Amino acid sequence: MPLQNLLEGIVDNIVEDILKKEGDYDSLRINKDDIVAYVLNRVPPQYVTSERGILHGQIASKYKIQQKTDIIIGVYEAIDIIKKRRGTAVNDTTSVSPIFNIVQHIVGSIADEETLSPVYDAQVSLLFDGEVTKMVDSNWVNPYVTNIATRGYYHFWPAYSSKKMGNEAKLAFIIRVEHAGFETTEREIQLEINHDYSDDMPARQAFSVPMILLKLK
Repeated sequence: MPLQNLLEGIVDNIVEDILKKEGDYDSLRINKDDIVAYVLNRVPPQYVTSERGILHGQIASKYKIQQKTDIIIGVYEAIDIIKKRRGTAVNDTTSVSPIFNIVQHIVGSIADEETLSPVYDAQVSLLFDGEVTKMVDSNWVNPYVTNIATRGYYHFWPAYSSKKMGNEAKLAFIIRVEHAGFETTEREIQLEINHDYSDDMPARQAFSVPMILLKLK
């Protein structure tokens, strides 16, 4: 079997999902292959040589949080470049944009306070101003249910809305954890906001939440 870059299929699927979700991009007549090529030129390739390697790589890649983040950032960067080249501006301040305003995505884990073992089937919600926060992309789920495949870890990347979030340098979010066998727990976190996006902005920063420990009911 010839060498194959596993990320080609993964990137293609993510681009397809984003273009389907963002209906206003239809009017720009964006060529999906242009976006795929842009992203593949900016993420490290992952070559495999067998069908077993493809399957293993696809499963592993599903849970590589940083890799998925880099791909989605690359997709929106490519779309932004195409929009600028065609002189198209989007001035709807009520929409969720741009994704780069919130610098950090969120990574954390849930554990039992007595055994420190991961807690599965816990519903983890990211809230802003008392409401479940919209994510930058449908690949992220909010609320998220922890599971054995991700060892109790969760991952959020909240979208920015100028109408709801204003122009503060930092915003307070709440992480709420609910489970049938444990007491409900909440933790506040502060995420950095950048209102002056530039190409060298550190958009790939991760905000690591200290392990949240749950008490048995």
